[in-house]
Amino acid sequence: IVVSYEFHDIDEGVSIRVSDHHDNCLLRFDCFDCRPVWIVSPHREFLITDSVRSAVDWAIEQIEHSLVLYLSLAGYPTPHGLSETYTRPAIEKIKAAVAEVSAETELEATG
Repeated sequence: IVVSYEFHDIDEGVSIRVSDHHDNCLLRFDCFDCRPVWIVSPHREFLITDSVRSAVDWAIEQIEHSLVLYLSLAGYPTPHGLSETYTRPAIEKIKAAVAEVSAETELEATG
């Protein structure tokens, strides 16, 4: 799982990518300011609705509770042994990485 802060045209925000052991992106949450989306393959992009208060928090919650569902939507077989034992430490790392990239971006913006 890789967390980064990305800038695209007029949009920007936190991007969370879930990849396999060959570094192929399986699932991506682009929690951008103007158009937040989640992507399960290069051709299947879904808008994160306006009813979601924080796209980042929503994305973390989806990874924490529904990762297997999202991977199956993307057409990937359910990874053997994928359980809360694996996802709990990953979620803590995601939260820490989101805080870090957000703080770095805030520092860059304020000079």
